Amino acid sequence: MRRPDPDPTHAGSRLRVADLLMDENAHEVTRNGRLLELSPHEFAPLRFLMSNVGQVHTADQILEHVWPHAFGNTSRVVGLYIAYLRQRIDADGEPLIHTVPGSGYVLGPGITNPSRSTRAASDGSQRDRLQHRRQVASRW
Repeated sequence: MRRPDPDPTHAGSRLRVADLLMDENAHEVTRNGRLLELSPHEFAPLRFLMSNVGQVHTADQILEHVWPHAFGNTSRVVGLYIAYLRQRIDADGEPLIHTVPGSGYVLGPGITNPSRSTRAASDGSQRDRLQHRRQVASRW
C-alpha cells in the first residue's frame, strides 16, 4: 500500500509552484508546459526559492544556500541571476518572482505587492538598520 505524499508541491524530485514545474533529477523546468532552458547558476537559486515558497530570503541567504563557497561580497550576483530568472520564467505568465524592498526575494503566485504586507513588520528593523548605519558612518 502506497502512502500519499504529505506535501504535493514537493513530490520526490519534482517541485511545483502554480504552473511552474521543476524536475530536479532531469534538471528541467517548465512553465505552462513550455520547457525553459536554464543554466546551472539559474537552476540553483530557483530550486531554493521553489523549496521555500512564500518565504522572503535576502540575497545573502540565497547566496549562502546556493553558492556557499563564493568568495567576497557577491550578493549582487544573486540579483543578476534573479533578473535572468524573471526574464525566462515571468515572460509568459503571472509574475512568480517578487522583490520585497529592503528584505529580499520571494517566489509565489498571486503576490501583488509583497512590500505592503511586510512593510509594517519590517519598519522597526529598518529603523534599527538605519540608526546602526548612521552610527558607523559617524565613526569615520
